[in-house]
Amino acid sequence: NNGENYIQEDPFSIKVEHATKVIKDKNIYPIGPGVLRGQVLIINNENFQQLATRTGSQVDVANLKTLFTKLGFLVDVKENLTKRETLEVLMDFSQNKGHITGHVMILVVLSHGEKGGKIITHDDKNVDINVDILRNFNNENCPYLRGKPKVFLFQACQGDE
Repeated sequence: NNGENYIQEDPFSIKVEHATKVIKDKNIYPIGPGVLRGQVLIINNENFQQLATRTGSQVDVANLKTLFTKLGFLVDVKENLTKRETLEVLMDFSQNKGHITGHVMILVVLSHGEKGGKIITHDDKNVDINVDILRNFNNENCPYLRGKPKVFLFQACQGDE
């Protein structure tokens, strides 16, 4: 594309094929068969008070939602959250009793970011990845996920470059 910015305008066609065999090993987390593998929360901040709109993020959300749904996850999408709303949603998600029966938890955050591991919220305030997000899901603060894999995906630049 000659170095120009390219924005995917349509969701991808996502095909998920079921495994033909199950591999069991003491070093592999057990993820059993069934419809519900676990919970996925996608936080997408596309619009901001002062910062530029993250054009194209709706396509990312659509692709992620399709993928995780086809993989057997229950997916919840939250859009354009303020700092207060973000912290509330994260706390609610970490305490969600659906994690008791789920095998895996996935959190996806799509937003602007700042150096030092910060995510920018819809109201242009920052949330610290370690203090405000990851800490909510440790064994002490999130007993429903103790001993289960927790996957965190952050799509956010860490500054101007």
